[in-house]
Amino acid sequence: MRWIRFDSVGGASGDMILAALIGLGADVNILKERLESVFSDKFTLRLEEASSHGLHGRRMTVDLHEEHPHQHEEHGHHHHHEHEHDHDHGTEHHHHHEHRCFADIRDLINASPLEEAIKKDAIGIFRLLADAEGTVHQCPPEEVHFHEVGAADSIIDIVGAAIGFHLLGVEAIEVGPIPVGSGTVRCAHGLIPVPAPAVVELLKLGAFPVASDCEPVEMLTPTGAAILSYWPKATWSGSTKILRSAHAFGHRAMAGRPNLLRATLCQCDGDPTSGGGCAAVFPTEKLSLLQCNLDDISSELTAEAARRLFVLGALDVWITPILMKKGRAGQMLSVLVPPDKKDTLLTAIFEQTGTFGVREEVVNRYALDRGFVPVSTRFGEIRVKVGSLFGRRLTASPEFDDCQKASSQSGVPLSEVYEEARLAYRRSERGEA
Repeated sequence: MRWIRFDSVGGASGDMILAALIGLGADVNILKERLESVFSDKFTLRLEEASSHGLHGRRMTVDLHEEHPHQHEEHGHHHHHEHEHDHDHGTEHHHHHEHRCFADIRDLINASPLEEAIKKDAIGIFRLLADAEGTVHQCPPEEVHFHEVGAADSIIDIVGAAIGFHLLGVEAIEVGPIPVGSGTVRCAHGLIPVPAPAVVELLKLGAFPVASDCEPVEMLTPTGAAILSYWPKATWSGSTKILRSAHAFGHRAMAGRPNLLRATLCQCDGDPTSGGGCAAVFPTEKLSLLQCNLDDISSELTAEAARRLFVLGALDVWITPILMKKGRAGQMLSVLVPPDKKDTLLTAIFEQTGTFGVREEVVNRYALDRGFVPVSTRFGEIRVKVGSLFGRRLTASPEFDDCQKASSQSGVPLSEVYEEARLAYRRSERGEA
């Protein structure tokens, strides 16, 4: 199993992470070829040797072949985040690229011939940015317009990072404390505080620690924060072999430190699922657990509220009988919510239950990789939901709705349909083996 440890004294940006991945062995020619399959913009990935404070490494520059000076700019609504690493502060260049919303970017990536796993990761990183921007600007993530992230140079950083991780065979990362910077930065709407509002939203996910010592410039960009937030994290133990290390430099010179991001490619031998070599890497995600206590609503209305919350995107809803003050019987409504649905579901809880207050707790969810496998039965095709860890299937369950439909159409009891689907799946597994 391979993983990357990131350590930084200069913060992190998309171009620094991309330079680090290339320094660890991701082939720049393969990376560029795959990036060219995503969009038609002509570009060059320019790697240069760089030194600072006695340390040596590489600096990445993305050159777009157009008549306008290249400005490696950052996320929607704020024009000068990434350029804190790439250019002198205060210099303004503008792309003539069409502004794109998150839905446009998602369609662009999905339409490309990239591997599905790379598409999933690239879209996942953009989704984190869209969620952060949507929260800052109070609009749905799909409608967030990425003025500069939608431009080719920043798509190169994000899609390129996804490609680089897959080229290196990396499954997870460990991140040391990252300095975020301080002060202000000028954007299209004037001065904004550093770290930028979108970075603050990403830091609230708690995916990596923040360093307390910073310089009065922007050191962590939204793209850098999103890439580092997205990849699975783990605490490592056992025998670790260091394969390679790479130093990536940003473009801005800093007063008292190198503008440096160090990446170390490591490998753990042994089966992670049995604890051999290193701790298992479980995919994690930050979710909100919304809860409220109800003592003046009937069970029928609570059940209907739960149904509507599922329709609106709740991952899970459950109702717990409780005893409240003075021995009064009540119900506790619990709703597990993805970050992008929190405001919608919070509003729905207030509307559907009449409660005066809702508690929130941010929780980690460890989840198996999930997918559906269709199996053939005498009742027709039934999907089986499969859960996998490290590529090994651990659990399988016939999809209830498919079994229920087959039972209704055939007149065969639901339990019999369910069991036949389970047996059909087991046969198909043995056949694959």
